[in-house]
Amino acid sequence: MKRVTLALTIVLGLASVAHAQSMPTAVAGDSVGWNQGGPNLTAVTAYIYHLYDSGVLVTPSLSGVACTNAAVGDPTPFVCQAPLPIPPMVAGVHTITLTASDNTGESLPSAPLTFQIVVSPLPPSSPINVRLIKHA
Repeated sequence: MKRVTLALTIVLGLASVAHAQSMPTAVAGDSVGWNQGGPNLTAVTAYIYHLYDSGVLVTPSLSGVACTNAAVGDPTPFVCQAPLPIPPMVAGVHTITLTASDNTGESLPSAPLTFQIVVSPLPPSSPINVRLIKHA
């Protein structure tokens, strides 16, 4: 089985929740990012990435994965990101891990990342019973 190192972070649109133990929050449209080891950018881009939430497979193939060469000093040669699959993930606290696979097998899970998915507040309801009011 191939060993591939994954380091997870939530990217784009993070906020802190002000409670006893702050944790990153995510909303629809946010992405998950990670550092990825591999022989070259072509191979890393061809990997299939699996996202697990508390050990349960959320999606068999994370879609929209984009990988680039990492900046000098990054722990691995490549940096990847993909949109978080919201839905099927729902509001609440989630602990995710990622794996990478190719035709030789699936990597061990990444270190876990715990965050909270928050639902953006709904817009105000539409005004009802709109009418003219006569003033005396």
